[in-house]
Amino acid sequence: MAPTLYVWPGEWGLPSMDPSCLAAILYLQLALPGKFTVSHCMNPDLSPTGQLPFLRDGTTEVSTLPAILDYVSTERDLNALAGLSPTERAQLVAWSAHAQLNLGDLVSHVFFSVTQNWNKLTHPALAKRLPIPQRYYMPGRIRELHRPRLTTTGLWNPGADASERKPLKEVVKPRPSQSASYARAFEREKALEKARSSLDVYARRLESHKLFFSSLTTLDFIVAAHVLLLVDPPFPENILRDLLNNSYPTLVAHARHVLSLATPLSVPVDEAQSFSIGSLLPTLLLTPVTA
Repeated sequence: MAPTLYVWPGEWGLPSMDPSCLAAILYLQLALPGKFTVSHCMNPDLSPTGQLPFLRDGTTEVSTLPAILDYVSTERDLNALAGLSPTERAQLVAWSAHAQLNLGDLVSHVFFSVTQNWNKLTHPALAKRLPIPQRYYMPGRIRELHRPRLTTTGLWNPGADASERKPLKEVVKPRPSQSASYARAFEREKALEKARSSLDVYARRLESHKLFFSSLTTLDFIVAAHVLLLVDPPFPENILRDLLNNSYPTLVAHARHVLSLATPLSVPVDEAQSFSIGSLLPTLLLTPVTA
């Protein structure tokens, strides 16, 4: 039986709405072409760690992206194909961890912290795939899981809290104050500054090359997955998408190139919709990367 990769479902033309899941799909598509199945899953209770993605291969279950990539590399190690030296392999591990952490913060910010994006894009995308009654409370709990990390990194928008405390009835819609406008502008600029500091690192590393090393490595899949989720969804508030398209076209081109290498996706897809009693309680869904 072929291994099954359980991932958050696709959205906005991408195979998954989660960067770790998307990176895993792209990697397996090239490492194990035609030898695995993708299962869309909205219930991370199925995973041994409560996180997606996870891989089930017979009686073996592997969870978290690094563990999955390591497990699959026993079948076909794409890093080995690049002819990396021991020093370069050590660099690859460090770069990959850095990308998951820092680019993951940017993706979490635009999906969960920016109020317009949450209300009009993220929440509807999650809720429509959840059964009743989970769709009424799980999206908010998912969002809350990202708050501590984003608060620590300065990427949690204080205005996001207000969106969770709307009055039952508004007789008169208050006009935004000048101070509130200044606060929003400050938060936008702070997010842009943090995004530039992270994206600059990868743009310098990539320069004019198509890949980060001499051939495909896990770093290419991880960076591409995050960049695609920053530029492809139709965000109502799209400052980071504009930043990437206008200031980092090489990173966008790299992400498109990696996606093109792995598409069209030729793997069978099914839906894993079973829910446990535990899914009625606070559950780890789109799991934020922690330091």
